[in-house]
Amino acid sequence: MEYLETGIPELDRRLNGGFPPGAIVALVAPPDSPSSRILHQLMRQRQTTYVTTLRSTADLDTELRASGSETADIDIEEIGEATKRNKMLHQLSDSSIYSATVSDRDRVLDDVNDIFDSIAGSQNVIIDPMNPLENSDERVAYQRFLRVAATKLRETNSLGVLHCLAEGTAPTLRQQTLAIADAVWQIKMYTDSEGNLSMVMTVPKNRGGEILFEKLSLLVKRNIVYTDRSRNI
Repeated sequence: MEYLETGIPELDRRLNGGFPPGAIVALVAPPDSPSSRILHQLMRQRQTTYVTTLRSTADLDTELRASGSETADIDIEEIGEATKRNKMLHQLSDSSIYSATVSDRDRVLDDVNDIFDSIAGSQNVIIDPMNPLENSDERVAYQRFLRVAATKLRETNSLGVLHCLAEGTAPTLRQQTLAIADAVWQIKMYTDSEGNLSMVMTVPKNRGGEILFEKLSLLVKRNIVYTDRSRNI
């Protein structure tokens, strides 16, 4: 089986090549961490459908250009709050830059299901962040969405990455997200022995693969994420 690489060489080595096609990874990180750089690293590895639930396509285009990822094969889809905000900006500014890119529907999960239905061929499917989808009372509908997404990812040999922001009280349906995920990347920020702020990763869940309880120190340099073996956390 050909595994899908994360783009972080040391992590790929520890995971025996990356993740199997069809896997769902929950990337759990504080909102003030540079976890989006991990997403950028993944985007450089293969075609990506990027579902944004909060930020606009224009904002993401700016970020991707700044990170050097503008040449990656990325299809950005806006849903939920991103769509609502951009419709409002479009009405205020009369600018096509802010027009919504996903049809205006009452249920956000319907929009996401439509996006998954359109996936063809092996790729990354990133949802960033998951929190607006998880803050819902529609438990049954959310669980059905997760099952449908998992099936589509397996059928297309794709990799699903669910960016779960961790701050304060967890969203209502966060446990359902973590339960269906094949792997969980846990990102935390620490102060090292020299007083420097450090981003570390553990992989406490990885079905059929290596579980990494050891903290891997991550650095971002020139927009590239890599492990730093010189730091002791």
